[in-house]
Amino acid sequence: MRAYSGRYVEKVDISTFIKNLPMQKDTLAFSTDNASGSTSQAASIQEAIEVGAEVLLMDEDTCATNFMIRDKKMQQLVSKSDEPITTFIDKAQRLFSEKGVSTVLALGGAGDYFDISDTVIQMIGYEPVDVTDKAHEISRKSPSKRTPEDEAYPITPKDRIPLPDSIDPYNEYNKVSVYAKEIDRIYFGKTVVDLGDVEQLVELSQTKAIMASLSFFDKYVDGCKTLDEIIRIIMSENRQQGSRYNQ
Repeated sequence: MRAYSGRYVEKVDISTFIKNLPMQKDTLAFSTDNASGSTSQAASIQEAIEVGAEVLLMDEDTCATNFMIRDKKMQQLVSKSDEPITTFIDKAQRLFSEKGVSTVLALGGAGDYFDISDTVIQMIGYEPVDVTDKAHEISRKSPSKRTPEDEAYPITPKDRIPLPDSIDPYNEYNKVSVYAKEIDRIYFGKTVVDLGDVEQLVELSQTKAIMASLSFFDKYVDGCKTLDEIIRIIMSENRQQGSRYNQ
């Protein structure tokens, strides 16, 4: 999970993290062609939960700072009533207790996360060392001065139902055109799918697997099945038969 400024978002319920955006922008079904760092990260988390993710991986370096934490000084300057974001530090424990979703967070600057951690691993000389007891002792001796801001919004992403015409593999010549020649791009009909910020892609075969799955969408998108249902069908089919799409 990362901030991805400029990404497209289609009707994602980000109200768990973000409310009361300027111009009364609806966060129960948030859509934008140009998401900010915080709204993009909120959308990515909700999308992951929607399709059944059990673990979220985050790196402080690629996260939106204002999404991850508000320290005491910022809380004193900007009251919660004037701040639309409920930061991740105030939601991480509820994600686990309510949804069974764990978080693995690599960080080096936000020690307040010690307060909500179950396990703390420190890299010492490039070797992982369990320092949970030490981190929790630090939390006991130096409790956080920030005020928890968790609001009682339920963590319940809405089930979204893709429209059949949203998957269109036809190019301007009305011919099916689906291919991938680069790790970070899929050419799908008239659309170029930019995967530049999907850092876990390291070889072209992974991109082609995503491309094949997108191609299978047309078979299952009927205006009734939810996105979660369609993805589960495709994953099951891939496990049983492998990819039948070869380019």
